[in-house]
Amino acid sequence: MAAPSYSVEESIEILKRAKIKTIVIEGVTDLELLRNLETKLRGVAGEVDFFIAGSKAAVLKIWSKREHFRTASIGFLADSDMWLFDVKTREYPGVVFTDGYSIENISIQNDCFPNLIAHNEELNIFWTNALLSLSQWFAAEAAFYLEGGAPILDLDVNKILNIHGGFTLSAEASARIGSCPKGNWDELLEKIQKEPLKYVRGKQLFNALHRIMEKHDKPYFNLRALKTMGVRLNNSHVDNLLNSLGEAIGSSSNETPVLN
Repeated sequence: MAAPSYSVEESIEILKRAKIKTIVIEGVTDLELLRNLETKLRGVAGEVDFFIAGSKAAVLKIWSKREHFRTASIGFLADSDMWLFDVKTREYPGVVFTDGYSIENISIQNDCFPNLIAHNEELNIFWTNALLSLSQWFAAEAAFYLEGGAPILDLDVNKILNIHGGFTLSAEASARIGSCPKGNWDELLEKIQKEPLKYVRGKQLFNALHRIMEKHDKPYFNLRALKTMGVRLNNSHVDNLLNSLGEAIGSSSNETPVLN
């Protein structure tokens, strides 16, 4: 599903005419997952619509023009991404940032996923290996980021993990780790290993889980179904996100808030 493409100025004009509470989001992936939460969100904030800005940068540019929305209730949701490792989110008060790398990370923190593979010892071992390997790789990319370098994040999971070797690190990922700045790598690795489902990019986590489940004779879920399951089933991280969004745009019983 392709998202409409608007300039920031066009987006502002559209949002100025919003008749119901609206949350500005980054892209189609966010919308696909949030559509599964509309009923729950309605209970927190009343009738709500979503507006796709097209990117995190676009969300924040629209937020910077929020003085135009004095008569509309507009909220903003953006992925934390690598800002999990610094304090840039503090520069955007009123924007709801994901408590994790992305909205996919909120989904994958659902306790239902360990239960899917709990019955199979080999799959459990693969998942443990994958989390360890992905944590090591991501700590290296975070180290590059914090040193002002260019992290390589949009990397196929097949290039990070040895899919046919127990989901250990690939040679390519090992080389990348070997070349990263080592000043704070150990500290980053410890932090990420404590909560890999929060910090490691959600796209790679879900792709790894899906590949692991494909090792089973009967893979029951495709990738989209897995992501949807994570937000639709009971998930305290989803509940926290919905509460934050409700506060950002006003509860269903409150007057339309004015964003300052």
